[in-house]
Amino acid sequence: MELYDCAVCAEETVVEQPPCADGHAEDGLDCPEWVCTGCGDALLLGAPGAATLWQQAA
Repeated sequence: MELYDCAVCAEETVVEQPPCADGHAEDGLDCPEWVCTGCGDALLLGAPGAATLWQQAA
């Protein structure tokens, strides 16, 4: 179980990793995409050169 601060929920929430459609697993890399289980917003973690970013789910 991973916990991160969600800007939308305004609290620390559980995040999970959805299936990766970008092929990161085949490359042996960890997928940087995670989803807040509270509100469904996306979180990028550990993406090279990227800051932590939340995006409102559509």
